[in-house]
Amino acid sequence: MTPHTEDLSPPQSKRAERRTRRRVLMLTHRVPYPPDRGDRIRAFHLLRLLNESFDIDLACTSDAPVTEEHQRVLGELAPRLAITPVSPRGGVLRGIGALACGQPITPSWHYRRTLAATIRRWHRQVPFDAVLCICTGMARYAGILAPPERAIEQRRTAASVLWPRLVLDLVDVDSLKWRSYSEQSPAPLRWIYGLEARRLSGVEAGRGVSWDAVSVISDAEAEACRRHVGDHRRLVVVGNGV
Repeated sequence: MTPHTEDLSPPQSKRAERRTRRRVLMLTHRVPYPPDRGDRIRAFHLLRLLNESFDIDLACTSDAPVTEEHQRVLGELAPRLAITPVSPRGGVLRGIGALACGQPITPSWHYRRTLAATIRRWHRQVPFDAVLCICTGMARYAGILAPPERAIEQRRTAASVLWPRLVLDLVDVDSLKWRSYSEQSPAPLRWIYGLEARRLSGVEAGRGVSWDAVSVISDAEAEACRRHVGDHRRLVVVGNGV
């Protein structure tokens, strides 16, 4: 796999033929195939389900090799597919920069300008109706398509949708995971993990990106989200069906 974004898009004429249904951009911090672990299983089956009713474009990062077979399977569900490699070294450097600039590490770890440029190009060609962001690691990409703060209420009340709806699928509450790491780690990791927990909590609460809906995997996670992050007006439980 080459060290840059792979955009496996069909010709423009093919995309025009597909424009009969609403378009959804799905963002995942791991390639959702093969479905051999919890986050991949959920993302893959969500992709399969959404493909039945929507035209799906899939943008992901990957820290592991992606085979032609993986691309073929995903390409059948998301004809526009972009996969960007992320290396631990690059992630660490971006994480340090985020830490110094007052930003959460996790979204910066996965952010690459090449993938962001691909998402912008896709949206310019045929605008997305909604964005499904799997976990906080892909939040910066969703922010590319977020309206300015002054336009959020306009988006919610306008007869026509000017910006895509933004949905964050937390699965589990990420900030609580980092809080747990903080409580179990020695200094200075305790301080770093605690800071990451607080900053990710802001992402989950909608600071920076105003989420139209937030989903979690269970009632217990929904209660944890309300208690530690806040009661989002559209917090919903989406359990696994497999």
